[in-house]
Amino acid sequence: MPTGESRILIALLVVVTAFGTVVQSRINGELVVITRNPFEIGILNFIVGLVACTILVVSRRAVRTAWTRMMTLTRRGQIRWWECLGGICGTYFVTVQSGSVPILGVSVFTVAVVAGQATNAAVLDRIGLGPAGRQPVSALRICAVILAIVAVVVSVSDRFDPSRFADSRLSMVFALLAISAGLVSAVQSALNGRVAQKVGHGMAAGWMNFAVGTVVGLPIAIVLSAATGRAFVALPLDRPWLLIGGALALLYVATVAWAIRPLGILGAAVLSVVGLLLGALVIDLLAPTPGTQFGWHLVAGVLLAIAAAGLAALGRTR
Repeated sequence: MPTGESRILIALLVVVTAFGTVVQSRINGELVVITRNPFEIGILNFIVGLVACTILVVSRRAVRTAWTRMMTLTRRGQIRWWECLGGICGTYFVTVQSGSVPILGVSVFTVAVVAGQATNAAVLDRIGLGPAGRQPVSALRICAVILAIVAVVVSVSDRFDPSRFADSRLSMVFALLAISAGLVSAVQSALNGRVAQKVGHGMAAGWMNFAVGTVVGLPIAIVLSAATGRAFVALPLDRPWLLIGGALALLYVATVAWAIRPLGILGAAVLSVVGLLLGALVIDLLAPTPGTQFGWHLVAGVLLAIAAAGLAALGRTR
Protein backbone atom coordinates (compact mmCIF):
# COMPACT_ATOMS: atom_id res chain seq x y z
CA MET A 1 0.00 0.00 0.00
CA PRO A 2 1.30 3.51 -0.74
CA THR A 3 2.50 5.63 2.19
CA GLY A 4 0.82 8.88 3.19
CA GLU A 5 3.53 10.91 1.46
CA SER A 6 3.23 8.97 -1.79
CA ARG A 7 -0.55 9.39 -1.73
CA ILE A 8 -0.08 13.15 -1.50
CA LEU A 9 2.28 13.14 -4.48
CA ILE A 10 -0.15 11.00 -6.49
CA ALA A 11 -2.97 13.37 -5.57
CA LEU A 12 -0.99 16.42 -6.71
CA LEU A 13 -0.16 14.73 -10.00
CA VAL A 14 -3.85 14.03 -10.64
CA VAL A 15 -4.68 17.70 -9.94
CA VAL A 16 -1.99 18.96 -12.33
CA THR A 17 -2.96 16.64 -15.18
CA ALA A 18 -6.63 17.52 -14.65
CA PHE A 19 -5.70 21.16 -15.16
CA GLY A 20 -4.24 20.11 -18.50
CA THR A 21 -7.58 18.69 -19.60
CA VAL A 22 -9.10 22.15 -19.11
CA VAL A 23 -6.63 23.45 -21.65
CA GLN A 24 -7.73 20.58 -23.90
CA SER A 25 -11.37 21.68 -23.50
CA ARG A 26 -10.53 25.22 -24.57
CA ILE A 27 -8.44 24.03 -27.51
CA ASN A 28 -11.20 21.71 -28.72
CA GLY A 29 -13.76 24.48 -28.40
CA GLU A 30 -11.61 26.73 -30.56
CA LEU A 31 -11.17 23.99 -33.17
CA VAL A 32 -14.92 23.43 -33.38
CA VAL A 33 -15.44 27.14 -34.01
CA ILE A 34 -12.96 26.82 -36.90
CA THR A 35 -14.11 23.49 -38.39
CA ARG A 36 -17.81 23.46 -37.37
CA ASN A 37 -17.45 19.71 -36.82
CA PRO A 38 -17.21 18.35 -33.24
CA PHE A 39 -17.04 14.77 -34.55
CA GLU A 40 -13.86 15.55 -36.48
CA ILE A 41 -12.27 17.19 -33.45
CA GLY A 42 -13.24 14.31 -31.19
CA ILE A 43 -11.52 11.71 -33.35
CA LEU A 44 -8.55 14.05 -33.94
CA ASN A 45 -7.85 13.97 -30.20
CA PHE A 46 -7.77 10.19 -30.21
CA ILE A 47 -5.50 9.95 -33.24
CA VAL A 48 -3.01 12.40 -31.71
CA GLY A 49 -3.19 10.58 -28.38
CA LEU A 50 -2.64 7.21 -30.05
CA VAL A 51 0.41 8.48 -31.95
CA ALA A 52 1.90 10.02 -28.79
CA CYS A 53 1.23 6.86 -26.77
CA THR A 54 2.71 4.61 -29.46
CA ILE A 55 5.90 6.68 -29.40
CA LEU A 56 6.11 6.13 -25.64
CA VAL A 57 5.51 2.40 -26.02
CA VAL A 58 8.30 2.13 -28.58
CA SER A 59 10.78 4.38 -26.79
CA ARG A 60 10.42 3.28 -23.16
CA ARG A 61 11.28 -0.25 -22.11
CA ALA A 62 8.97 -0.32 -19.07
CA VAL A 63 5.98 0.78 -21.15
CA ARG A 64 6.90 -1.65 -23.93
CA THR A 65 7.08 -4.53 -21.44
CA ALA A 66 3.69 -3.59 -19.99
CA TRP A 67 2.21 -3.29 -23.48
CA THR A 68 3.47 -6.77 -24.39
CA ARG A 69 1.98 -8.15 -21.19
CA MET A 70 -1.31 -6.41 -22.00
CA MET A 71 -1.47 -7.99 -25.45
CA THR A 72 -0.73 -11.43 -23.98
CA LEU A 73 -3.35 -11.11 -21.24
CA THR A 74 -5.91 -9.88 -23.76
CA ARG A 75 -5.33 -12.87 -26.05
CA ARG A 76 -5.66 -15.24 -23.10
CA GLY A 77 -8.88 -13.59 -21.94
CA GLN A 78 -7.36 -12.49 -18.62
CA ILE A 79 -8.15 -8.96 -19.69
CA ARG A 80 -11.83 -9.24 -20.61
CA TRP A 81 -13.08 -7.66 -23.82
CA TRP A 82 -15.34 -5.23 -21.97
CA GLU A 83 -12.41 -3.97 -19.89
CA CYS A 84 -10.91 -2.64 -23.14
CA LEU A 85 -13.85 -0.37 -23.97
CA GLY A 86 -12.73 2.71 -22.05
CA GLY A 87 -11.74 4.35 -25.33
CA ILE A 88 -15.34 4.31 -26.55
CA CYS A 89 -16.33 6.23 -23.43
CA GLY A 90 -13.49 8.65 -24.14
CA THR A 91 -14.63 9.21 -27.71
CA TYR A 92 -18.09 10.18 -26.47
CA PHE A 93 -16.61 12.49 -23.83
CA VAL A 94 -14.32 14.39 -26.21
CA THR A 95 -17.06 14.78 -28.83
CA VAL A 96 -19.47 16.21 -26.26
CA GLN A 97 -16.69 18.39 -24.87
CA SER A 98 -15.89 19.80 -28.30
CA GLY A 99 -19.51 20.69 -29.01
CA SER A 100 -20.42 21.97 -25.53
CA VAL A 101 -17.55 24.30 -24.64
CA PRO A 102 -18.35 26.92 -27.33
CA ILE A 103 -21.95 27.03 -26.03
CA LEU A 104 -21.43 26.77 -22.27
CA GLY A 105 -17.90 27.93 -21.67
CA VAL A 106 -15.22 25.80 -20.02
CA SER A 107 -16.35 26.31 -16.41
CA VAL A 108 -20.02 25.39 -16.83
CA PHE A 109 -19.05 22.37 -18.92
CA THR A 110 -16.57 21.31 -16.24
CA VAL A 111 -19.02 21.75 -13.37
CA ALA A 112 -21.57 19.60 -15.23
CA VAL A 113 -18.94 16.93 -15.93
CA VAL A 114 -17.97 16.94 -12.25
CA ALA A 115 -21.60 16.30 -11.26
CA GLY A 116 -21.76 13.35 -13.64
CA GLN A 117 -18.42 11.97 -12.49
CA ALA A 118 -19.23 12.26 -8.79
CA THR A 119 -22.59 10.57 -9.25
CA ASN A 120 -21.38 7.64 -11.29
CA ALA A 121 -18.06 7.26 -9.46
CA ALA A 122 -19.96 6.63 -6.23
CA VAL A 123 -22.08 4.00 -7.99
CA LEU A 124 -19.06 2.33 -9.58
CA ASP A 125 -17.17 2.25 -6.28
CA ARG A 126 -20.21 0.62 -4.68
CA ILE A 127 -20.59 -2.13 -7.29
CA GLY A 128 -16.83 -2.70 -7.45
CA LEU A 129 -16.15 -1.97 -11.12
CA GLY A 130 -12.80 -0.36 -10.36
CA PRO A 131 -9.58 -2.23 -9.57
CA ALA A 132 -9.86 -1.54 -5.84
CA GLY A 133 -13.07 -3.58 -5.59
CA ARG A 134 -16.17 -2.57 -3.71
CA GLN A 135 -15.99 0.66 -1.71
CA PRO A 136 -18.62 1.84 0.78
CA VAL A 137 -20.87 4.77 -0.14
CA SER A 138 -21.49 6.87 2.95
CA ALA A 139 -24.17 9.46 3.62
CA LEU A 140 -21.56 12.17 3.12
CA ARG A 141 -20.81 10.91 -0.37
CA ILE A 142 -24.50 10.93 -1.24
CA CYS A 143 -24.71 14.52 0.04
CA ALA A 144 -21.69 15.35 -2.12
CA VAL A 145 -23.47 14.07 -5.22
CA ILE A 146 -26.53 16.18 -4.42
CA LEU A 147 -24.35 19.24 -3.84
CA ALA A 148 -22.57 18.67 -7.16
CA ILE A 149 -25.91 18.62 -8.97
CA VAL A 150 -26.92 21.84 -7.19
CA ALA A 151 -23.64 23.34 -8.44
CA VAL A 152 -24.69 22.66 -12.02
CA VAL A 153 -28.07 24.31 -11.48
CA VAL A 154 -26.46 27.39 -9.93
CA SER A 155 -23.87 27.62 -12.70
CA VAL A 156 -26.50 27.76 -15.45
CA SER A 157 -29.22 29.60 -13.52
CA ASP A 158 -28.40 32.94 -15.14
CA ARG A 159 -29.18 31.40 -18.55
CA PHE A 160 -32.90 30.92 -17.80
CA ASP A 161 -34.38 33.78 -19.78
CA PRO A 162 -38.05 33.45 -20.91
CA SER A 163 -37.49 36.10 -23.57
CA ARG A 164 -34.72 33.98 -25.12
CA PHE A 165 -36.29 30.55 -24.82
CA ALA A 166 -34.34 28.98 -27.70
CA ASP A 167 -30.96 30.03 -26.27
CA SER A 168 -31.94 28.92 -22.76
CA ARG A 169 -33.12 25.54 -24.03
CA LEU A 170 -29.88 25.07 -26.00
CA SER A 171 -27.83 25.76 -22.88
CA MET A 172 -29.87 23.24 -20.88
CA VAL A 173 -29.48 20.57 -23.55
CA PHE A 174 -25.70 20.97 -23.62
CA ALA A 175 -25.55 21.04 -19.82
CA LEU A 176 -27.34 17.68 -19.73
CA LEU A 177 -24.96 16.35 -22.39
CA ALA A 178 -22.02 17.51 -20.27
CA ILE A 179 -23.45 15.66 -17.25
CA SER A 180 -23.77 12.52 -19.37
CA ALA A 181 -20.14 12.96 -20.45
CA GLY A 182 -19.15 12.99 -16.78
CA LEU A 183 -21.13 9.81 -16.15
CA VAL A 184 -19.35 8.10 -19.03
CA SER A 185 -15.96 9.48 -17.98
CA ALA A 186 -16.21 7.71 -14.62
CA VAL A 187 -16.74 4.41 -16.44
CA GLN A 188 -13.73 5.15 -18.65
CA SER A 189 -11.53 5.75 -15.60
CA ALA A 190 -12.72 2.54 -13.95
CA LEU A 191 -12.05 0.38 -17.02
CA ASN A 192 -8.64 1.93 -17.69
CA GLY A 193 -7.80 1.42 -14.02
CA ARG A 194 -8.59 -2.29 -14.26
CA VAL A 195 -6.31 -2.67 -17.29
CA ALA A 196 -3.53 -0.64 -15.66
CA GLN A 197 -3.70 -2.80 -12.55
CA LYS A 198 -3.31 -6.01 -14.53
CA VAL A 199 -0.42 -4.83 -16.74
CA GLY A 200 1.37 -2.67 -14.18
CA HIS A 201 1.59 0.57 -16.17
CA GLY A 202 -0.88 3.39 -16.83
CA MET A 203 0.60 4.25 -20.22
CA ALA A 204 -0.12 0.77 -21.54
CA ALA A 205 -3.74 1.18 -20.45
CA GLY A 206 -3.68 4.59 -22.11
CA TRP A 207 -2.58 3.01 -25.40
CA MET A 208 -5.49 0.56 -25.24
CA ASN A 209 -7.84 3.47 -24.50
CA PHE A 210 -6.73 5.48 -27.53
CA ALA A 211 -6.44 2.50 -29.87
CA VAL A 212 -9.99 1.31 -29.20
CA GLY A 213 -11.31 4.87 -29.27
CA THR A 214 -9.71 5.51 -32.66
CA VAL A 215 -10.76 2.24 -34.29
CA VAL A 216 -14.36 2.50 -33.09
CA GLY A 217 -14.68 6.27 -33.16
CA LEU A 218 -13.39 7.01 -36.67
CA PRO A 219 -16.19 5.28 -38.63
CA ILE A 220 -18.76 6.67 -36.19
CA ALA A 221 -17.38 10.20 -36.69
CA ILE A 222 -17.56 9.79 -40.47
CA VAL A 223 -21.15 8.54 -40.36
CA LEU A 224 -22.33 11.23 -37.93
CA SER A 225 -20.60 13.96 -39.91
CA ALA A 226 -22.34 12.82 -43.10
CA ALA A 227 -25.70 12.42 -41.34
CA THR A 228 -25.59 15.96 -39.94
CA GLY A 229 -24.26 17.60 -43.10
CA ARG A 230 -20.82 18.36 -41.69
CA ALA A 231 -17.64 17.82 -43.68
CA PHE A 232 -14.12 16.93 -42.57
CA VAL A 233 -12.17 20.14 -43.23
CA ALA A 234 -8.50 21.11 -43.23
CA LEU A 235 -7.03 21.66 -39.78
CA PRO A 236 -5.22 24.91 -38.84
CA LEU A 237 -1.68 23.60 -39.31
CA ASP A 238 -0.37 27.15 -39.04
CA ARG A 239 -1.30 26.93 -35.34
CA PRO A 240 0.03 23.51 -34.34
CA TRP A 241 -0.55 24.13 -30.62
CA LEU A 242 -4.26 23.65 -31.32
CA LEU A 243 -3.60 20.00 -32.19
CA ILE A 244 -2.09 18.84 -28.87
CA GLY A 245 -5.40 18.07 -27.14
CA GLY A 246 -4.95 14.34 -27.59
CA ALA A 247 -1.52 14.41 -25.92
CA LEU A 248 -2.99 16.23 -22.91
CA ALA A 249 -5.77 13.66 -22.76
CA LEU A 250 -3.20 10.85 -22.88
CA LEU A 251 -1.38 12.27 -19.88
CA TYR A 252 -4.62 12.59 -17.93
CA VAL A 253 -6.00 9.15 -18.86
CA ALA A 254 -2.75 7.38 -17.97
CA THR A 255 -2.38 9.29 -14.69
CA VAL A 256 -5.93 8.57 -13.52
CA ALA A 257 -5.67 4.91 -14.56
CA TRP A 258 -2.51 4.64 -12.48
CA ALA A 259 -3.93 6.60 -9.52
CA ILE A 260 -7.26 4.78 -9.17
CA ARG A 261 -5.67 1.78 -7.41
CA PRO A 262 -4.35 3.76 -4.41
CA LEU A 263 -7.04 6.44 -4.42
CA GLY A 264 -10.22 4.66 -5.56
CA ILE A 265 -12.51 5.79 -8.39
CA LEU A 266 -14.20 8.49 -6.36
CA GLY A 267 -10.94 9.63 -4.78
CA ALA A 268 -9.30 10.11 -8.17
CA ALA A 269 -12.42 11.84 -9.51
CA VAL A 270 -12.55 14.20 -6.53
CA LEU A 271 -8.91 15.21 -6.92
CA SER A 272 -9.50 15.75 -10.62
CA VAL A 273 -12.27 18.17 -9.67
CA VAL A 274 -9.88 20.58 -8.00
CA GLY A 275 -7.60 20.88 -11.02
CA LEU A 276 -10.53 20.91 -13.46
CA LEU A 277 -12.54 23.63 -11.73
CA LEU A 278 -9.70 25.95 -10.80
CA GLY A 279 -8.27 25.62 -14.28
CA ALA A 280 -11.69 26.20 -15.84
CA LEU A 281 -12.15 29.47 -13.97
CA VAL A 282 -8.72 30.66 -15.05
CA ILE A 283 -9.37 29.77 -18.69
CA ASP A 284 -12.82 31.38 -18.74
CA LEU A 285 -11.39 34.51 -17.19
CA LEU A 286 -8.34 34.83 -19.45
CA ALA A 287 -9.52 33.18 -22.70
CA PRO A 288 -13.34 32.89 -22.70
CA THR A 289 -15.32 31.24 -25.47
CA PRO A 290 -18.27 33.10 -27.07
CA GLY A 291 -20.73 31.24 -24.81
CA THR A 292 -18.97 32.10 -21.54
CA GLN A 293 -20.94 34.18 -19.03
CA PHE A 294 -18.53 34.99 -16.23
CA GLY A 295 -20.48 36.19 -13.20
CA TRP A 296 -21.32 35.30 -9.62
CA HIS A 297 -23.45 32.34 -10.75
CA LEU A 298 -20.42 30.73 -12.35
CA VAL A 299 -18.10 31.39 -9.41
CA ALA A 300 -20.72 30.15 -6.94
CA GLY A 301 -21.25 26.99 -9.00
CA VAL A 302 -17.52 26.27 -9.07
CA LEU A 303 -17.19 26.82 -5.31
CA LEU A 304 -20.14 24.51 -4.66
CA ALA A 305 -18.58 21.86 -6.89
CA ILE A 306 -15.28 22.13 -5.00
CA ALA A 307 -17.19 21.82 -1.73
CA ALA A 308 -18.92 18.72 -3.10
CA ALA A 309 -15.51 17.27 -3.96
CA GLY A 310 -14.24 17.91 -0.44
CA LEU A 311 -17.36 16.39 1.07
CA ALA A 312 -17.00 13.30 -1.10
CA ALA A 313 -13.36 12.93 -0.08
CA LEU A 314 -14.31 13.23 3.59
CA GLY A 315 -17.04 10.64 3.12
CA ARG A 316 -14.64 8.20 1.50
CA THR A 317 -12.03 8.68 4.24
CA ARG A 318 -14.59 7.93 6.95
